[in-house]
Amino acid sequence: NPIIYLSETWDITNNVWKNSNQYLITYDANDNPTGYLFQSWDATNNVWKNDYRYSYTYNSNNKLIDGLYQSWDISVWKNESRFTYVYNANNDPIEYLYQTWDVTVWKNDSKYTFLYDSNNNNTEETYQSWDGTSWVNQYKYLYTYVPETSIVLTSPNGGENWPVGASRNITWTSSNIANIKLQYSTNNGTNWINITNVSASAGSYSWTVPNTISSNCKVMISDVSNALLFDESDSVFSIGPTPSITLNSPSGGENWDVGSAHPIAWT
Repeated sequence: NPIIYLSETWDITNNVWKNSNQYLITYDANDNPTGYLFQSWDATNNVWKNDYRYSYTYNSNNKLIDGLYQSWDISVWKNESRFTYVYNANNDPIEYLYQTWDVTVWKNDSKYTFLYDSNNNNTEETYQSWDGTSWVNQYKYLYTYVPETSIVLTSPNGGENWPVGASRNITWTSSNIANIKLQYSTNNGTNWINITNVSASAGSYSWTVPNTISSNCKVMISDVSNALLFDESDSVFSIGPTPSITLNSPSGGENWDVGSAHPIAWT
């Protein structure tokens, strides 16, 4: 982490870089910045002079809980303003309080309060100012969130060999989607053939594998109402001939003598 930010200006007359100002930064054991000291360069006395500083503290969850702003007054630091945060059990800020220094005491200036929904989304921010005796509403922001949607095909996802006529499950996971369109391809996604539309909540569809033999097959699922939300097999799978076996001999009616040799044949 940087501990000094130094700003210099170019002295055209003397053809040199000259000090301008600098930030000195301190950190706690968790690398949270705890202090910013701003100083300007006194070219007359060739020394850095204090201007102002910020001090910060954090809770055990590394959340910022307060900050103090002070200015340098000849030989001592002078309080100017401070802020504090209050958090809920989810470590979300529910209040931000800003105060200013009035000679000997801190005086309320303004504050924000925050509300959240069950998913910890910030739904409301209210800004209030202090009129000397109570908080006065000024304005607030209201936030509405579009539910997060997702769709993931889990099978077939590549490498399978499904025989023609067999019943195989197309499976998926999804969230906040009503209906899903199922399609398949026999040319690695160049063209797609509709299978059917189903409820997304089903999570599975029993598909009778069609007689479209290919080693470059894929399945694609998509949101019926938003074709841009889709997923497809990560790699190709195969649709192959239905496995079969036929006994040709003996096929019935033969009379084989004990100890004789006869071929058993099949295809």
